[in-house]
Amino acid sequence: MRTRTALTLAVPAALALTLAGCGGDDTGTAAAPSSAISSSATSAVPDLSANDVDVLTDLTAGQTWAALVSEATITEPGRLEVTTAIVDPRGGSTGTLEAQQALQVCQGALAYMQQQGQSDPYVKVNESNGTTFALRERGAAGCAEV
Repeated sequence: MRTRTALTLAVPAALALTLAGCGGDDTGTAAAPSSAISSSATSAVPDLSANDVDVLTDLTAGQTWAALVSEATITEPGRLEVTTAIVDPRGGSTGTLEAQQALQVCQGALAYMQQQGQSDPYVKVNESNGTTFALRERGAAGCAEV
């Protein structure tokens, strides 16, 4: 059993990221993330056919949201789980800064998996306490806040 440790990070106001079209579009294709994964981040391709592959460094390389991610693991082929330092303000409305950050991490993780040859990956983004904040299920157009 692995112990998961969430980082406690102050999220600077400069990280207020605007995310457009996170839910996909009418064509059924995934929305493009606002920050593409650089080609240098994928130079050493991890073995995505194995279980429990740590891809934190590859996933976050050069990303504006990298400081929000504390763990990124391929738990099984085609399934990526990301743990963040994001805290969901319970009782808040959808579209909060924290939700936008979780969706941006999800879209970036989705793009990463697709660049690794996964045509229909499952991506789960957890907030700091381990609960799911954003999700891209197989067959879905893009990521959604849950």
